[in-house]
Amino acid sequence: MASSRILVIGGTGRLGLHLVTASLDAGHPTAVLVRRPATAGARADSPVKAKLIEELCDNGARLVYGDVNDHDILVAAIKNADVVICAVGHTTPHKLVENQLKIMEAIRDAGNVKRFVPSECGASGADAGASKKHPGSQASSPRSSESFRDSSHHRMRLSGSWLPAAQGRKP
Repeated sequence: MASSRILVIGGTGRLGLHLVTASLDAGHPTAVLVRRPATAGARADSPVKAKLIEELCDNGARLVYGDVNDHDILVAAIKNADVVICAVGHTTPHKLVENQLKIMEAIRDAGNVKRFVPSECGASGADAGASKKHPGSQASSPRSSESFRDSSHHRMRLSGSWLPAAQGRKP
């Protein structure tokens, strides 16, 4: 079976770290889009984050410095991937959709991606609006779903409960 070139956007976060590890363990050449410490906030300058990035590199991941807000760098990173996995953290469901639309635009412009795995954090349009913390978020999930449906890329949805099960724990 041929290896796919994987790009994980958000690969140093809670979910992304596991996705990068699984990709490397499966033998896929894996790149991780990371923000430069000066633009990522204080957390990126922490020794813990630096050690995490060092471990990813030691295990075979390739770092690509960039950000979902820099379209040209995002397109360049995506051009070197067959599969793009989004594990980008967010503060609101709206911000998650906004970031994923930027990624989808870059995927379209790159023109080579065979599969896009969006991060929906298990929220469907019906339950995204149920959040009391983020009222009115229901409209954002269908917007991204429509964009995914209208694209020519293969896609899959990861539910937030898959990770504990993959690690042998109950969700």
